[in-house]
Amino acid sequence: LGAMDFGKHPSRTLRWRLCCTQTTQNILLLLFLTHIAAGQIRYSIPEEMKKGSLIGNVAVDLGIDLQRLRSGRARIVSGENIQYTELKADKGTLVVNQRIDREQLCGEVTPCSFSFDLILENPMELHHITVEVLDINDNSPSFHQHDMKLTIGESAAPGARFVLPTANDPDVGVNGLQDYNLSPNENFILKNDAVGQSNIFYNTLQHSPLPYHRGLREERRLCALYGRTFNDNRYLHSDLCSNLKRRNPLSLLVHWLYFSG
Repeated sequence: LGAMDFGKHPSRTLRWRLCCTQTTQNILLLLFLTHIAAGQIRYSIPEEMKKGSLIGNVAVDLGIDLQRLRSGRARIVSGENIQYTELKADKGTLVVNQRIDREQLCGEVTPCSFSFDLILENPMELHHITVEVLDINDNSPSFHQHDMKLTIGESAAPGARFVLPTANDPDVGVNGLQDYNLSPNENFILKNDAVGQSNIFYNTLQHSPLPYHRGLREERRLCALYGRTFNDNRYLHSDLCSNLKRRNPLSLLVHWLYFSG
């Protein structure tokens, strides 16, 4: 433990030995890890695959004999609460254990992936496996609001702008929200002010004076367009209908009704 006299300075021998002990442990750990066989593989699968669907053959891809998988008690170790994959040791295959929703797993982050380790014993082997989850077009654009009212004053001149709400599509890339369009009409046109991956703003531009002198019923259809790479789901549309009456001293009320699934 080291010697100490009656002075005020403690012995430095213990401190030195503790330091050396920690260093020795690090060296032994490093030597131990260098004797562990290690490999790394990466798979790519589309989201929403059924339980039991094949991801890959880890025995073939890692060069491990099936007998070795069984004798080494091969198992998957993951820090996730949800076990998305399952190892079939008798076949050496990796299969889907639970349906994977890319949007739930990663949100708008891309690329989306999760990782885990394949461990074997006697001798110890550690193989790192990464599974990338590819987006499919499994969501349609939808609007957050179910009803919107535009109050348009009688003095509104052509060129007046009215901000419209944006649609939301959890899918990303070519499967995400791409564009909007508005059915042809005499009074309104759709103008794109800014375009972003998840931040698209459109304004309705009053193109010509509203015909206040007569009763009017007009239908407006607002469509949110998105990619159709993996399925044939049609985009949702919105119907804009209003009765514009002659005698409204303060404003004209436009009702915008749309549906989302």
